Amino acid sequence: MIFNFGSSVSWMMNEHDQVEGVLENDIGVMGQRNKIYFAAFNGPLNVMGIRFKPGGLTAFSDIPAMLLLNKLLSAQNVFGHYIKDWKEKIQDAANDEGKFLLMDMLMLSALKNKPAEWKAMHAMIDSIRLINDPVSISTICHQTGWNYKKLERS
Repeated sequence: MIFNFGSSVSWMMNEHDQVEGVLENDIGVMGQRNKIYFAAFNGPLNVMGIRFKPGGLTAFSDIPAMLLLNKLLSAQNVFGHYIKDWKEKIQDAANDEGKFLLMDMLMLSALKNKPAEWKAMHAMIDSIRLINDPVSISTICHQTGWNYKKLERS
């Protein structure tokens, strides 16, 4: 998912090829790529994005990831109407940290189905955010009784 706060970006198959998609000053979703793409833009480039791990999109959309292969779509077509005002909210944040915290909050609110371990996961995330010292994965696994694979997949 790409939040474009600047000039439009054109995606091309190669430096001299025709334009395959244009991301205006909006929110877009770029599917997986199985070939190299080039970008061209006029004016300032100001983007922010989220990269989903394989299978991660299914928590937010019913669209199979394979249908997005080499495509650039409006985020509303993938996620629905609730995403419409996200760009303005994020753009109005005071600084980059505020933008990422807001993005996190918005993404958590958009989950279709919360996993059974939601409360435990949320408590872990909050503890990581509240502690200024780095917390190791092994420490979190020890505290929760989960192995790292379960933590990773949750």
